[in-house]
Amino acid sequence: MNFRFWANNKKAVSQLSRKNRWSVSASPSRRCRCSAKLSVYWTISQSLPQSFTAELTARKQQYAYYRDNLLTFRVDITRKSLDELCTISAAGDAPKDALSLTKTAEYQIPVISNGIGENAFYGYTDKPKITEPAVTVAARGTIGYAEYRDYPYYPIIRLLSLIPKKIQLFLRQNTFIIACKGKNTMFH
Repeated sequence: MNFRFWANNKKAVSQLSRKNRWSVSASPSRRCRCSAKLSVYWTISQSLPQSFTAELTARKQQYAYYRDNLLTFRVDITRKSLDELCTISAAGDAPKDALSLTKTAEYQIPVISNGIGENAFYGYTDKPKITEPAVTVAARGTIGYAEYRDYPYYPIIRLLSLIPKKIQLFLRQNTFIIACKGKNTMFH
């Protein structure tokens, strides 16, 4: 800070005094203490860009580590297409002649549409289209939402049903693990 400017410019000092309640006639020791505090703040403010640069460099190195080491698969994974593992069917229209909005003695089979949870239930019918355990994937609305279904159902409105071919299908935390002859294949 340029103290000669302040010493020679009494108008600026008097304005500063009124705004900050600083006395022009402050003792030299008080001015030295203030100067020392300002010097400390100035030093800190000068070191901040260096600290930020060091932190940014460390984060870039950390990102590179995770990208290079953790995301590189070192295990031999067999890659297969879904149609090799599952029978895929796209649903059509709702059954017009056998549909009830409530579950009755005659209509026990849920009609499933594109949706999440209870919003996927469209109604009930008397004949299932899918009778085996399957994974449904929404193709409209909630596109990509997948859910494992281990009960007979009637899919509608382009809901995709993936029925496993001679393999076991397990659901764990929204990841479907398909076990094929001792090897594991995963898809989300």
